[in-house]
Formats: sequence, C-alpha cells, structure tokens
Amino acid sequence: GEDNGGAAKSATKKTSFVDDQAEEADDNDEDDATVDFSSLVHKHSASSSSKDTADGGDDAAFDDVNNNDDNDDMINNNNDDDADFEFDTNHDDIPVVGHSSIRTLQQQLPDPQPAFAPSSTPLDLPRRIMCWNHIGTVSLLRSDDGRTRNAVDIDFTDAALRRPVSFTDNMNFILGSLGEDGAVFATDLKEDDNDENDDELGNIVDDLNMSEKTKAAVRRSQRRRAGDKGSGQSGSSIYFHRFETFGALRDKDWYLTLPDGERAMGCACGEGWAAVMTSRRFLRFFTAGGNQGPVLWLKGEPITMVGRSQFLAVFYHESSPLLDGTQKIGFTLYDATTAREITSGSTSCISAGSSLSWAGFSNDCSLMAMDNDGMLSMLVGVPCDDGTDKFSWEWSPMLDTVGHRKSKDDNFWPVTIQDGKFVCVPLKGGNEHPDAARRPVTTTLSLRMPLARTTIEKGHALEELSVRANLALNQKKFMNGIIAVDDADEEELQEEYDALSAQVDKVTLKLFMTTVEAGKVERSLDLVDRLHLEKSFDIAIRVADQMNHRNLSDRIEDIKDRKFAEPQEEEEAEEDYDESANSSHYGNHFTGESPQAHLDDGTEDSRRISPDVGSRLGKRTLEDTYDEHDEDDEDPSPKPVKQRTRFDLQPKKKFNPTQMNPFAKKKLESPGKRSVTPKSPAKSPNRSSLSRTSTFSKQSREQSKVARRIM
Repeated sequence: GEDNGGAAKSATKKTSFVDDQAEEADDNDEDDATVDFSSLVHKHSASSSSKDTADGGDDAAFDDVNNNDDNDDMINNNNDDDADFEFDTNHDDIPVVGHSSIRTLQQQLPDPQPAFAPSSTPLDLPRRIMCWNHIGTVSLLRSDDGRTRNAVDIDFTDAALRRPVSFTDNMNFILGSLGEDGAVFATDLKEDDNDENDDELGNIVDDLNMSEKTKAAVRRSQRRRAGDKGSGQSGSSIYFHRFETFGALRDKDWYLTLPDGERAMGCACGEGWAAVMTSRRFLRFFTAGGNQGPVLWLKGEPITMVGRSQFLAVFYHESSPLLDGTQKIGFTLYDATTAREITSGSTSCISAGSSLSWAGFSNDCSLMAMDNDGMLSMLVGVPCDDGTDKFSWEWSPMLDTVGHRKSKDDNFWPVTIQDGKFVCVPLKGGNEHPDAARRPVTTTLSLRMPLARTTIEKGHALEELSVRANLALNQKKFMNGIIAVDDADEEELQEEYDALSAQVDKVTLKLFMTTVEAGKVERSLDLVDRLHLEKSFDIAIRVADQMNHRNLSDRIEDIKDRKFAEPQEEEEAEEDYDESANSSHYGNHFTGESPQAHLDDGTEDSRRISPDVGSRLGKRTLEDTYDEHDEDDEDPSPKPVKQRTRFDLQPKKKFNPTQMNPFAKKKLESPGKRSVTPKSPAKSPNRSSLSRTSTFSKQSREQSKVARRIM
C-alpha cells in the first residue's frame, strides 16, 4: 500500500510538472509538438547534452524521449483509473523536422511561371513567330552563320489594304508586338565582352618589350576607353517601327535604350501608345511618336502583357505558386493613352495545377485569358446599381477546348478572338507550337459557356446565347462610356447600342416563347428582366396573350410600366382617365339631356361588354358637341345649332342589345331600317377595338390601372 502511495505521489508530481510545462508551451505558441516535448525532457533530465551537437539536436532530443519510456509507462499504469488524463509518449509516427527536411520541402515547391510573349514560339528556333494577333504576323529569320543580319517580316491580316513589310534586324530582337499604328521590338541585355578584350589585349601587350608597370597602365587605359564608349548601353534597346507617317520616311521610326542592367520582359502597343515592362518591375509608357510617359511600379514579378486599341493588360505574380502547381497571378487593366488604371485583381480563371498560357483582347476589347488546361475565360463587367458608370469586373469561362480535342495529344494554339469565335491553330502529335517555316492553317471554334443542361432541350442553345449576348452588351456599354467625347458621338453610339440591344432582345424573346410554350411561366417572367427595349416588352405581352397566360401578361406590363414610365406621363394618364370617367355625366349637360334619360332608353350597365357598345350614343354626341363648339368659334352661323336641335328632337327608339354583336369587327345594319343615329362625318380615331384573346381592350386596361393608382 505504501509503495502504491509513493508511486501515486511521484506520478502526481510528474503529471503536474508536465501540465505546467504544457501550459507554458501553449503560451509560447509553439507549432511543432515534437520539438516542444523534447525541449521539456532536456530541461527535466539530469543527463542532458550540451551545445556541441547543434545539427543533431533534434535527434538527441528524440533519443531522450525514447529513453524515458519506462518512466512514462509507470505513470500510465498507475493512472488507468483516471480517464481525464492520457499522455502518449510514443513518437515513432511523428516526423522530425530538421534542416535537411526543410531543404527537401523547398526543392519540392513548384517554380513561378517565367515571363512569355503571347502567341509566340521559342527563342532558340532559327525561324520563329514573335507575335500573331488580329493585325497580322511578325516572324524573325535568324542567320545560320551568325555573321549576317537577321530579317524581320510583317504580314498583315488585311493583305488587300496593307502590303507586307520587311527590314533588317541590326539589334538582335527577342520580343515583338503588333499594334494599330506600328510594331514595337525589344532586345536582350547587351553582353559585356570586357573579359574577352582583356585577354586579347593581354596577349598583345605580352609580346611587347615593356615593363610590368607599363603593361598595367596600358590595360587600364584600354578598359577606360571601352567603358566610356559603352557607358549607358548595357540595358535593353526599344525600337518602334511606324506603319504610316505624314513626315519624312527616314524619321518615322524611333529607338531608345533602357538604363544599365534593366532587361525588357514584355512589350505591347496600340492606337497611339506603346509600353514595356522590365526586370525591375517597371511599366514604362511611350507615345507612338517616341515621347516617354509615366513609369509605374508593377505589383509583382512580370509575366506577360497585351494591348489593343487604347487598352493595356499586364499580368504578374501575386505570390508563390501553390503546392499543386497552381500559379497565383494578378492582372491590371489600364487605359494606355492616359496611364489610368481601370481595374485590377486576381486572375481567378487559372485551373487547379495550371498556369497562364495566353492572353489577348477580342474585337470588342474584352480581355481574354487561357490556361494550359485549355480553358478560355473572359473578364466581364456588370454595371453597378448605384446610378454611376462604374462596373464590377469578374472572370467568366467562355470555352473549354478539351471537348474539341480528338485525342490527348491534340492542342489548340491561340491567335485571337473575333466575332464570338476563337481563332487558333490546331496542333496534333503533341506539338506545342506551330512551325513558322510553313504557313500554319487556322481554324475557328465558337464560344460556348459551360452551362448546365435544362429540361427544355430546344432552349439550351438559346439560353447560352442569351447569357453571352447580355455580357457582350455590357461590354458595349462600357466602351461607349469611354469612347464618347461630344454630344454627336453620344447620339451615334446610342443608336449603335439600341441596334445591338434589339438583336440581344430578339434572342431573349425566342427563349421566352420556348419557355411559354413549355408552360414555365415563372421562368418566362424571369427572362423579361433581360429585355432592354420597350418594343420588346410589347412583343412579350402579345405572346403571353396569344398563349392564354393573362396573369403573365399583366405582370410583364407592370414591369414595363416601372421601367419606362415617367412622372409626367403618369399625370397625363390620370387626367385622361378623369375626363373619360366624367364624360358620361358632363356629356348630358351639353346635349340637354338628363342622366335619367339614358336609363329610360333601356341601356343597362350590365349589358356593356365594351365602352364602344354601351356609350356609343352619348360618346358620339359628346364629340359632335365639341366639333360644333369649334365651328361656332370660327363661323358664327346658326346652322350647327339647328342641326343639333333637329337630331335631338327626333324620337328615339329603345336600344335592343340583341341587335349588336359585341364580337363583330364591324357593325352590321339592315338596309331597310333607318339608322338610330346619324352617321358621323369623320370616324373617331379614339374608338377602341376588342382584343382577339380578351374581352377588354388595351385602353380599358390602362384606365383600370390608373384607377387603382388613384384609389
């Protein structure tokens, strides 16, 4: 009993010690449990080792833990009844993190993606494509012997309007890009050949009969001369080749040199501008004439850049890649003419384990990007609801080229996006780029968003086209906000926008008709929110009426009124309704009849199917009265008064409702019977007609709506 009590006391002491030390370890926020426990054992053990084994400290600590297994087993055996405390000292399954393990982990991390030029082939090819976009193709032919100069050939897409351009490369270009006004090229860093010159100079000096001091002075003099001649020329050179000029042809091109040690990592150009990103994370802007613009810092290491029209997009590294190889890439979209940032963010369109393989602009200046998994995405803008011209930008998938591959070795080399089609070069046999020596053959793939399939088979293609068309319409709205300069431009751009809206609404209405035929009224009502023109709402209402969906047509009309109604129009509609509502009462005053006279004629309100039937006599009398008042103002003759009195004094026959067909388009009367009322000289233009699918006309429907608003 005493032995057990002593063992319990020792176990209690050791347990409390471990608990206290564990609380200290938690306060210090140590991440590695193995290292913490080994350090505790080092402090508690009397036979701890010194600092002479710094690299093997972790292994020694691990051995000390294993040596104390007996004591720990005794503690665990004496505390079997205590279910609240369990301490496992078996660390065989816990890896020891040392310097070698850290080095191995660093070696396993994927490397960041290197910089590249879109739609270009590798640098080591004797004939390579430097750029291929919507403007044309730039190809470089290297000399075999290295002594002759390289040749640059520019072929335009519209060959009928522009002739090919060829010139000699005197600067060894490695980068190139085509724009609307010209082509920009960049070279690599100039090689430092001072060591070779020193060797040649040393051989020459050694052959001369000079002292060592004289030889050293000659070498210093030659180095100084070489340094003065080549000072400021070690950076990359930028060359701009203009296509057209209004000045002298010899002065249309320009070139400049970057500071020492600054290498060009990418270049792009557009309408009236050119830009270069460098190894120092600089983004340099230039005008097409050669003037230097702002110099901006990039947010990360540069990857690629692309431009079109007045827009420039730059891609860069946001952080280190993930363990699965996914590149963390950011982008910034600029207005290159003013160096103003439009938007920036993360390139979320990179698939898992993939990297960026291509970037470019479509013909409507939408930014496109493609990863090496074959997923093509577009940067779409959605207008904000705050009433401003701001847009919210996000990436959206546009085409998955994997479904178009016939085998695993097939690939599509991107060129550009034109009119909703992906222009590319199909590659087979595992090739990664086309052969520049032969003219590659291009093909087109229609853009198609990866939407889920619905139960309506006919509406799947229309639904995808409708979504993509609305995205293109938002891009058109954004472009109009940037391009518009004066009122004349705004009117012309608004006409173009309305024409494009009509085409988009046409697609939406086709999808609307398909869903209405399928009986999906809720889905049809949701599609109405995609309509843009008032005429499109009228067509949707007509389609709903023809399909006998009165509730749907009423809801569509409510949406139309909220979207297009103006305060002045609503007030006028209320005034018109007030006049029409009181016409039956005030019209009797002009005709000299009492309201009770109409009741005696047998015209009952319950018999009135439309306003044209019940109020035919009173309405026509009221119009005639207004016409007579107008004639009295012009010609004060008593003729209209006598005519009015004669018609009023004629005996009136009782109205028989059976003689009127409310659903007839025209009123039919017997030729032998005399008309009840005289024929009006002019047909009233305000006479409403019945609808083919309902008993109420459009005018009565609007009057009922105004009545509800007033109430």
